[in-house]
Amino acid sequence: RCVQASDSSCSSNGALRLVGGQSSHEGVLEYCYNGKWSPFCYLDDEEASVACKQMGYSQYAGFLSPDEYIWEINTTYTGSLFNYFSCSTYGTENSLSSCTLYSTSSSSCGVSCTHPHAIKCYEPSCIDGQARLVNGSIAQTG
Repeated sequence: RCVQASDSSCSSNGALRLVGGQSSHEGVLEYCYNGKWSPFCYLDDEEASVACKQMGYSQYAGFLSPDEYIWEINTTYTGSLFNYFSCSTYGTENSLSSCTLYSTSSSSCGVSCTHPHAIKCYEPSCIDGQARLVNGSIAQTG
């Protein structure tokens, strides 16, 4: 059986969002891939760090255990539409789109996973008078 993508569509390939967390800076990390939101079945510290940076958070805080987020298996989707990303050893990229995407072939059914990766990012610190963009679909919007 093939992986089913989220019912929720997205328009900006490369956009990220966190869903199912207890706050806005944590949850299952989803990536806009070919018009559908898809979670990460495989994620390392470097990629999580780049994701937090891309979403405007100060840095990556760690992975969440499955009991720290809401994930309803088989109700929305059953896995990931892509294999994984590979960023540099130190996660110096500003967005996951700058990392190497290992996608599934056109004939593949995606990657099945029981528990997608959920992450927590540190809230950004601010300096008096500083402005920031939030809730944009891609970097530099909001």
